[in-house]
Amino acid sequence: MAAMEMECLKGDWGLPSVNLKCLNIMTYSLFVEAPIKFYDDRMLWRNLFAQFPVFRSGEMVLYNSDEKIIRYLKERNFNTDARLTDQQRADILAYSALLEERLLPAVLYLWWMDAKNNVEFSRPWYSKAFHFPFNYFLPGRIHKAAEERLECTVGGNHVLPEELRTKIFKDAEECLDMLSEKLSDKTFFFGDSPSSLDSLVFSYLASLLRVPFPNNDLKDHLKQSENLWLYCSRILQRYYPTSAEEETERKEQEDARRTPGSIDEDPHKVRNIILSVAFAVCALVGYSLLSGLVQLEVMDGSDDMDEGEVD
Repeated sequence: MAAMEMECLKGDWGLPSVNLKCLNIMTYSLFVEAPIKFYDDRMLWRNLFAQFPVFRSGEMVLYNSDEKIIRYLKERNFNTDARLTDQQRADILAYSALLEERLLPAVLYLWWMDAKNNVEFSRPWYSKAFHFPFNYFLPGRIHKAAEERLECTVGGNHVLPEELRTKIFKDAEECLDMLSEKLSDKTFFFGDSPSSLDSLVFSYLASLLRVPFPNNDLKDHLKQSENLWLYCSRILQRYYPTSAEEETERKEQEDARRTPGSIDEDPHKVRNIILSVAFAVCALVGYSLLSGLVQLEVMDGSDDMDEGEVD
């Protein structure tokens, strides 16, 4: 079998990736012990639209589709759903559609549509996640894609912002309640062994619980469902154990985000500001010259000067 590798968006806060699809594949691969090598921040020039994950096996390449990647793994006997009944497999399809319809809009909203989260958290984090020069345009492209997705699936431009937010979070809370009822007191959704539904649900719940959004009312609602909160904690402890040092570092990072920073706290901040200004000035001058807004004319003034002036 050809070697398998996958390019992912990087992780933080104890998560190997903050991208839902990447986290889903990573967790599923742990469930079935699939030998996939994962990379982050690699060959971004080949992925200028930030279509994560990018899965490669031999000459085959799959972009931005956790569903196709899991199907590929199942065809190669990495199938955690093989033991399930037809009814349980049908439940996986139904709940997968429910998550995409009800919970995905809420996650996108928290990352990009909430004004406070977007300005104070999302854009700064994504700008640090991508190295220069990709950090100048990839966050904007991801934001635009999320905005277009919500406009197409939730209501469009005719829905007022507050009405949009109310609808999105009402649907998300109802979805969480349905998941809590489905899980009940079981270890996993279909018993004592994980399925593809578990990796998918975990990717959503872990993002809501671990990503420290300044505004996140949905996290409070999720914590009210004790079985979902414990379920997510079990998977984190079993498949993504963190050392005491890593946990301490994560808490320190969260505390630092809550405290207003200064330039002195980031030794590279002044350098980044200077480079940003220089880059913008060069781009402006280059555009002006190419468009003809500014023209340079070299004049030879020797003919107009007499000998006295030369002296």
